[in-house]
Amino acid sequence: MSELRKDYATNTWVEALSDSDGSSLADLLRESLRRLHQVVDDPDFNYYIHTAPTGTKEADSHWHLGITPHLPELAGFEHGTGIFINQVMPEDAASILRGDIRLTGPSNSR
Repeated sequence: MSELRKDYATNTWVEALSDSDGSSLADLLRESLRRLHQVVDDPDFNYYIHTAPTGTKEADSHWHLGITPHLPELAGFEHGTGIFINQVMPEDAASILRGDIRLTGPSNSR
């Protein structure tokens, strides 16, 4: 898994973001999706926001956003078990998304 990270201070809930931080988050999401499109040939994806439950003390939790691409390279194990195997080391994925490594192959030849 790869990360583009921005620290939004001590916000436990995403709805507590300032307008400025909300705009910054939109820019970060746009850049993340641009890189995903570039590296993985425009996959469908889900994104999700995990936020603290109502009533949680601010020091106990923080929110984060995740992006899960839908990749077509599923094999029998994934179909049979519903368990997905990550074939790329997190460090390699980070290098690819930073642009340090360029993927080559039929799915990236567009």
